[in-house]
Amino acid sequence: MKVGERGLTREHLRSSPTLLSQSKRRVIAALIEARGEVAKAAKLAGVSRQYVYEVIGKLRGRGFKIRAFPSLTALGRAFMVFTKADEVVPMRDLAVMKLVVYRFDSMKEMAILYVVPGDRVLGFSSSLPPQARVYEVVDVMPSAPWMKLAEVRPEGGEGFQIPPRVDLDPIDREIIVRVYEDYMRPLSTSIPGLSKSVISYHYRRHVKPILRVFLDPCPRGLYPRPLILAAVEAESEGWLKAVMKSKEVYIAMVRPDLHSAFVLLDVENPFELLKRVAEAVEKGVLGLRMNLVGYVDHLMSSKLSLPAAFKGV
Repeated sequence: MKVGERGLTREHLRSSPTLLSQSKRRVIAALIEARGEVAKAAKLAGVSRQYVYEVIGKLRGRGFKIRAFPSLTALGRAFMVFTKADEVVPMRDLAVMKLVVYRFDSMKEMAILYVVPGDRVLGFSSSLPPQARVYEVVDVMPSAPWMKLAEVRPEGGEGFQIPPRVDLDPIDREIIVRVYEDYMRPLSTSIPGLSKSVISYHYRRHVKPILRVFLDPCPRGLYPRPLILAAVEAESEGWLKAVMKSKEVYIAMVRPDLHSAFVLLDVENPFELLKRVAEAVEKGVLGLRMNLVGYVDHLMSSKLSLPAAFKGV
C-alpha cells in the first residue's frame, strides 16, 4: 500500500467496501449486526462459522481491520460540534473523530465528535468558539450493509440498545484499547501479565455489553474515498434503526430523540441516491428525510478512534 503526501493514493481505492463481493458484504453485515459474535453472524448470513473466519482472514489480508468501539454514552456525554475549518480543535484529548467538510453551500468547516466525562462538561462548553453549533448525540453506530437505503423497512422488536454510563477500571480500558486495535486478535495473547480468566471476566462482564463492531477499510485514514455527511430525520425510531442496515451508510451519530442522526454516506452517485430516496418517499414506502450537508475530505479527516483522555495520553 502506497502513501502519498496527503494520505492514501488511488491504489488503495480498490479496498472500498462497496467493491466487495455480495457474499463478503453479507458476512460483514452479519458480523456488525451480531456485534462481533461469529456464531451469531454465521447464522444471520446463512453460512458456516468457518466461512465467516475465512472472509475475515481475506479482508485482513487486504488491509481491512475489524475494530470494536465502546458506546459513547458508556464513556460520558457525546457532542457533534461544527465550527470553522481554520479553528484550533478545542479539548483535543476528548475528540473521537474530526471531519473536514466541504459543504454544498460552498463553505468549509470542521465537524468534531467528542465524548466528554461528566466532570468536564462545563469546561468543555466554555472552551468552544462562540459561533460553534453543538448537537448532543447518544451513540456512534456502524451500519450493517444489508440493502440499499431506498429499500430499508422498519422491523418489529426492540429499538436501539443504548448502554448506560459505566465506570471502567484499568483492565477494562486496556481491553477496549486492544479490541479497537484488532477485534479478531485473541485477547489472551495481547495483554501480558494478566491471566486468561481475569481477561475473560472483565471482557464478558464489563466490556462486551458496550461494544460496537465495525469494518475499517482504511487503517491509515478515515476512508478510502470521500464520504458525504448527511442529516437524517426519520418518522420513528424503527425507521432510523432500519437506516442502520443500509449499504450506503458507513456510520451514524444518533441523536437523543432516536429519530434523527448525522450519517456518513459512501455514495458514488449522489444524484441517483437522492432520486431513489425521493421516489420511495413519494410512494410512501420510506419514512425518512435526508439532507446532504457536504463532502468529507477523507484525507484531511481523522477516523473514529478512542479519545486520548480515555487512553491516558
